[in-house]
Amino acid sequence: MTVSPHSSLTARGGILLLVPLLACGEAVPDGPGEVPSGDPAEAVPQAPNAGGRTYQRTMVFFETGSDTTMFVPWDFENRSQPGGVARTLRGWLGRGGEWALFAEDEWITAPSRVPWRILPRGPVRLVVESEDAIRTIIYREGLRDLSVEIGPTEVEWRGQRGEIYRLSEGTARLSGEALDGRVLDVSMARLSGEEEPAEWAILTDNDGFTLLVVDPEGPGEYRAWALTDGEEAAWPEVTWTWGETRSFERARRPVPVLWEFTSSDGELSGRLESVSSHLKTLDGDGAILPAIGAYEVRGTVTVGDQEREVRGFLRHFQR
Repeated sequence: MTVSPHSSLTARGGILLLVPLLACGEAVPDGPGEVPSGDPAEAVPQAPNAGGRTYQRTMVFFETGSDTTMFVPWDFENRSQPGGVARTLRGWLGRGGEWALFAEDEWITAPSRVPWRILPRGPVRLVVESEDAIRTIIYREGLRDLSVEIGPTEVEWRGQRGEIYRLSEGTARLSGEALDGRVLDVSMARLSGEEEPAEWAILTDNDGFTLLVVDPEGPGEYRAWALTDGEEAAWPEVTWTWGETRSFERARRPVPVLWEFTSSDGELSGRLESVSSHLKTLDGDGAILPAIGAYEVRGTVTVGDQEREVRGFLRHFQR
């Protein structure tokens, strides 16, 4: 099916294919003003024409069981502000210890009744089902052809402030080569001035065990969830520390290369080290700049008396 690069098409089966509509500043119809069920905007009280809210969405494909690991993290951030919605997107590719930030864009759209909605732009396209369920992220520019397909949800976890973490099967396609793995979809919202989550990690041993450790409210106590052969477990209080750092000179600040964590009940503990990473500075007002990073990590996780070797992805942020 071929679609004009300045159109939207509703296909049979409730699939909506969105392509770049804003390259020339065109507005996109908002549709119903109600928040779709399960949307991160539920975490923030809504008011007509209210501003100062930031909606974050990160979807990361990860495959760690083959000889060459592969990660495709996509970051989307929408910030409502007087006069419009400031939007940012970033896409990374990590493979075999090498990282590339292959997509990055910032732009402003007109005010919207649904500011949390992700919009594509330029070489980025989305395949979206009803209620804004993203099923495929597509990037095509020049010789690069990369897509991530998101399957049905395996498990969904929710934080105390309405954050949503969905784990699904997934497939990444790079220049015609398909690789099966999994996708973690993270949605969260916060008010202006609130702390941004510092770090979260998704880990697996590729033997039926998956662990998610998150910082939902900025620096402080973490939370963790695990899925083991279909059985779930949760730890509401986890202490997360940096065991070792190195200097990130462009940001003029240290960044971690070793992490340690322990739950308050002592049932869960772990130690992770950086295998590879891509770090980027962001605009800031002072001499010490904000930094965002994508890491491949490996290490050990102990639940009860069972220790597991794990690998995975870690998202890092410092304001």
